[in-house]
Amino acid sequence: MYSVTDKIIQNAKKVVRECATRDAARIARELEITVLPRDFKRQKGVYKIIERNPFIFIKSDLHPVLHNIVLLHEIGHDRNHKEEAIRAGGFNEYNIFDLQASRLEYEANLFASEVSLPDDISSGVDAVKAKDFPHTPQSKAIWYLLRLGLEAEKRKNARAAQNTG
Repeated sequence: MYSVTDKIIQNAKKVVRECATRDAARIARELEITVLPRDFKRQKGVYKIIERNPFIFIKSDLHPVLHNIVLLHEIGHDRNHKEEAIRAGGFNEYNIFDLQASRLEYEANLFASEVSLPDDISSGVDAVKAKDFPHTPQSKAIWYLLRLGLEAEKRKNARAAQNTG
């Protein structure tokens, strides 16, 4: 069975293949997404469509590692949630790490994770253990996001099974 998760992973792999990079800024340029820094107080990033053109507004003082994660997350919205963004008038990111809050946020984080990770470990990420993971600040953050997301998804599925059984 083909799931939404599979679709997100395939979209991420397609972007990496077509853009020939995993670098968030280069991907945004290749996809013709305008990225503009903003002096946000609370939010980290915003994805919006303005006159049919995609824009990402990103907090200007983010640590470079977090900047890359947020940018990939917002690109994930562009690749997977464009219609929802048009209907909603854009997405404001206050806490991209709260994976239980929204399916769209979980999917954008999954996209960011898949783009960030090298091919040899991105597939089957459920089996990835921390000790096997590359030890860069970004990869540690992505690993943490993945683990949180997978745990949240398992809890959600367990609750759904309880409610139907």
